[in-house]
Amino acid sequence: MDYNKSGYDKPVTEEELQERAEAKGNLERVTLDQLEQTIVEEYYLNPEELKPLTICVLKLMNGFMLVGHSAPADPENFNEAIGRRLARQKAVEQIWPLLGFALREKLWLEQTQADMEKEIGGE
Repeated sequence: MDYNKSGYDKPVTEEELQERAEAKGNLERVTLDQLEQTIVEEYYLNPEELKPLTICVLKLMNGFMLVGHSAPADPENFNEAIGRRLARQKAVEQIWPLLGFALREKLWLEQTQADMEKEIGGE
């Protein structure tokens, strides 16, 4: 399959995802806003011994911590703002599957409980 001709090379916007979910009648999904709300603290480190490495530590509302890092191939290209942005982006990317799992678990538990209630009520 030629992905470039099929439109798979185009990034999907948050609005497009919302429209697709509404069209299917399924609004249960993880959003960027939800993800950002789970972050309660963030720390940035640029260890003197490891210049030009940038480390980002994100602490989530449940105390779990994730680490992202960035470093330019050429130390002369080091830019603190870019390093922070890239390190944070790598840490944030790790949150998506965690929240996806949590949502899937919630949906499964709700369905399991509904099934059990149906069985009990049907006896």
